[in-house]
Amino acid sequence: MQLRPGVILCLCFCLWSCSCLCVGCSSRPTPNADASASPDALAPDVIATPDAARGPFEGLIYIAEIRDSRAPGSQQGTALATFTEAPHPFFAAQRTITAQCSVYGDEGESAVQFSAGRLQFVGGTLAFELAPKQSPPKPGTYLYPGLLNPDYFAGGDTITVIADGAELPQFKTDVHGVYDLDVTFPGALTRGKPTQLAWTTPDPSPSPSDTVWVLVIGAVNGRTSGNGVRCSADLAAGAFEIPAQVLDALPPAADAVVLAVGQRDHVVHKVSADLTVNLVTTNLISSVHALR
Repeated sequence: MQLRPGVILCLCFCLWSCSCLCVGCSSRPTPNADASASPDALAPDVIATPDAARGPFEGLIYIAEIRDSRAPGSQQGTALATFTEAPHPFFAAQRTITAQCSVYGDEGESAVQFSAGRLQFVGGTLAFELAPKQSPPKPGTYLYPGLLNPDYFAGGDTITVIADGAELPQFKTDVHGVYDLDVTFPGALTRGKPTQLAWTTPDPSPSPSDTVWVLVIGAVNGRTSGNGVRCSADLAAGAFEIPAQVLDALPPAADAVVLAVGQRDHVVHKVSADLTVNLVTTNLISSVHALR
């Protein structure tokens, strides 16, 4: 069976970001009109007035790059932001398989969204903005064109995110760009048997808290089927064994598996007693494998 490289990129973004942003694999971003914006340029006199009957709130700001191991030069990137009542759906597993692996779905699309106003991103490879919609059916939803071609960050970059504030209060915080892993993927996969992955990182000073995400999605006749599994592993370990239970959790008709592996930085910023913001960067490499 065949999954086209662009399709793989779309599949991985759909699951990892909770919102399918696969508008098209050739779309390009509109850079921030003021790419030299100062990280200190918080909008003045912003009064946050969320519904007192709601909250507390949790946000996800997610910047991801992904490349297909079969297609050199295929790297794409995307950025998104969503703010919901806590807990945010991105971090709410549908089902836990092992201590490191859980099934995640696409619940974020149906969650009520809230606005933190314009978001500015500076300090990475690309300076840009995200602005929330002001109209139904989902006011407060941040939009950005599907899959984007340019790099968002290089390993070690400090990316500053500045929120002007709206329903939710303004804030400013940083997250770091992660490094590209060199991943050794397995061959064909067999249900009922664990699968080994290995990687090396060029990160000159990895933190003990740095993690690697492993995404596992089943496919039937070239189309993904069912929800995917997200596993977390220690970067310093250099390897991870995908438990047999993970493959067994894929749809019974699945005849192939999409694997995506990448280093992750996750910063948790407590803005106020009612708002926590998660900033996540990851750089994934994907591969497709027959499933027996």
